[in-house]
Amino acid sequence: MNKLSVSKPCIVILISIIMSTHCFAKTKTMIETIGNKYFTVKIKNLGAELTSIKSKITNIEYLWQGNPDIWSGQSPLLFPFVGRLNNGQYKLNGQTYKMSKHGFAMNKQFKTIEKSKDSVTMLLTDDAETIKIYPYKFSLKVKYTLKGQSLSVSYIIENQNDETMYFSIGGHPAFNCPIANQGQLNDYRLQFEHKETANCWKLQDETLSRIIENYLDNTNTIQLTEETFNDDALIFKHLKSDSIKIVSDKTDHYVKVDFPKFQHLGIWSKPGPSGYVCIEPWFGHDDNKDFAEDISKKEGIQSIDPKKTFKAKFKITCK
Repeated sequence: MNKLSVSKPCIVILISIIMSTHCFAKTKTMIETIGNKYFTVKIKNLGAELTSIKSKITNIEYLWQGNPDIWSGQSPLLFPFVGRLNNGQYKLNGQTYKMSKHGFAMNKQFKTIEKSKDSVTMLLTDDAETIKIYPYKFSLKVKYTLKGQSLSVSYIIENQNDETMYFSIGGHPAFNCPIANQGQLNDYRLQFEHKETANCWKLQDETLSRIIENYLDNTNTIQLTEETFNDDALIFKHLKSDSIKIVSDKTDHYVKVDFPKFQHLGIWSKPGPSGYVCIEPWFGHDDNKDFAEDISKKEGIQSIDPKKTFKAKFKITCK
């Protein structure tokens, strides 16, 4: 009987292939699917990011599907900070820490801990890497629940430390606009629950440094155009309204976002006919210009007492 002879280089190559395949399998992004008679909703474990809201009745996809030539995101989770920090860093208890825009949660793998036909809960906890840039022990649960034609997004944050924990958190869902390719961007408007008289904060040089007074002047409407976001996001603080809609006279379909108790609202898209609009309920916002104090003194920063829990929820309705 002839013995099979395998050279050492072949063995090395074979081992390398097995190892690379194993590593790929470990890091592959998983997608959870929930649904009811109206919608199929998909959520990635990477960043607990919403990736699809699709109607079973009309086959309309309401969530932006990402385009690397425009914006590859879809619905990133902003934690432990919303927006940009001055010089990409913050101070806490005499120490300086680096942090990228919108924090690290969007780039972390969440673990699915509960699942049913119409609901899924994902969990992120601190690890050796997060502790280096955010020195807190925490658990962050994100729960998606379908009820009728609405999707609720819940945040549950537990402070597992013996000291106060400072943070911001927010959603960043991007919705297709035009909806179902009906009409053009200029045919759509944003409609608040109530008439508003409110200033708009704008970003300049990567900081929150410019105010447009009375951007909303006793109106509940923002008309969308290709120039609406030429100067980046529209940022509002402490609005009377708890909801906003994307609507058009060209279609009966719409998207509504309810954001009760959220202190700030960001609205954003790339300028021009990007194909989407982001409606972003926030607790917190970018650094103000020249802010350089301890993060505990930042405007809009949130806090959780030791061993306590923070909860918040917003709702997306698509019709």
